[in-house]
Order: sequence, then C-alpha cells, then structure tokens
Amino acid sequence: MSKMKLSGAEIKVYWADEAEWETREVEDMTIKVNGVENRDVEISELKDDDAVELSEAFVYDHEADRGYNLVTLIRNWQKKRSSKNVLINVSEADVPALLAAIKTVKSAKVIS
Repeated sequence: MSKMKLSGAEIKVYWADEAEWETREVEDMTIKVNGVENRDVEISELKDDDAVELSEAFVYDHEADRGYNLVTLIRNWQKKRSSKNVLINVSEADVPALLAAIKTVKSAKVIS
C-alpha cells in the first residue's frame, strides 16, 4: 500500500492541474486530514497548512482505459515540475523579514 503525506496547499496545486485530470477521475480514495480519516473531503476546502495523508487512492483514466495509484501519479507529477511550493510557518513579527528574503530570489513568488 502506497502512502503519501502532503500539505493541504500541495494537494490543492496538484488537484488544480487540469492537464492531470483531463481524462482521469478518482474512483476511490482514503484520505486523512490532520489525522482524521475522511472519504468525502473536498480538496478545494482544505486549509493550506492541513496535514494530508493519502492511501488506498485509485484513479481511473478513461482515455487509457486503466487505473492508477494516486500516490504514484502525484510522485510522477512532482518529478516533472520545474518549480516547488514551500509552506512555511513563521511568527507574525518575522513575516516582513521573510518576505524581503524571498524577494531576493528571482524565481520565488509569494502565493499567499
């Protein structure tokens, strides 16, 4: 059984990638959010800092007429991405310093 831990922000970025979902749909998925199992979670309603654990996730591809393990699909998607999302928790007092540091990196973009 494949398992994967992600933040709410990470899984929402994957879920929003239309190229990944053109011909695919989730048939069955066991997901834990902050340690609580939930089979009916709406990915778009997750908080960015939610701790998400996927297991037993099956995705059917209508075009290929076959199924895939969702964890495998996400890992393959992560490998081919040219950028990464980073979720950082910092004290309110340090936010200006962190944002200033991020702005020194050409490819960095503050999402929220």
